[in-house]
Amino acid sequence: MRTTPQLQARSGSSVCRIGAAALALAGMAGLAAPASAQDEFSGFRIEALAGYDNEGVDYDDDVLNGGKRDDDGFDIGAAAGYDVQMDRFVIGIEADFIESTLDKEYDERGTRPPRPAQPIATPISAIYNIESGGDISVSARAGYVVSPTFLLYGKIGYSWHKLAIEGSGVDNAVPFNIDEQIDLAGLRLGIGGEMNFTESFYGKIEYRYSNYNEADFDVRGADITLDPLFSGIDVVRHQVLFGAGFRF
Repeated sequence: MRTTPQLQARSGSSVCRIGAAALALAGMAGLAAPASAQDEFSGFRIEALAGYDNEGVDYDDDVLNGGKRDDDGFDIGAAAGYDVQMDRFVIGIEADFIESTLDKEYDERGTRPPRPAQPIATPISAIYNIESGGDISVSARAGYVVSPTFLLYGKIGYSWHKLAIEGSGVDNAVPFNIDEQIDLAGLRLGIGGEMNFTESFYGKIEYRYSNYNEADFDVRGADITLDPLFSGIDVVRHQVLFGAGFRF
């Protein structure tokens, strides 16, 4: 009859010791989790990129009768960047290079708006092909760590982009040929999500919007600025890119 209380006491003591150990382990895990999570999105990274590309020109109503001319293509490229994580917030910088398959022929007919050198509107028409060239951008990004493996981020930067144009046309009954290159530059905005699959390997999806409001036209070696044309047009680009990379 006396052994029963002793067994109960020993049993209760064991339960207490196991409970205390479990609480201690849980406390250690709770302390360790935030410390390790703080570095999930920190460090230098490199990545490969591929996806969808849409680029076009939005004309004002008084330029070539208004409307939009655009084309779809495929992008492929690479990027490198560096990020710093502070608790749940991440800031970083990155640079990338993209090549596109955009290539389309246009047949434009309309009127050239009056200008100081020619105060009367004149007819203009052209048949030409636009081929998209390389795209280089530098951006800053900031994000929020939704979970230890998922980052939601936004970005802002600047993009430099080349277009090759070939064709011919007639401006006020005067024929002309086109075989030139346009260098575009402008603002780039983006939003995306990044998922860590392992400690070093990650994947991402990103939407980018670019608005080019600066341009230089290389005409037979002469550099001509096209910035005044942007009062009547908007060169806009939409991209959806998938990426895979390694963080070091």
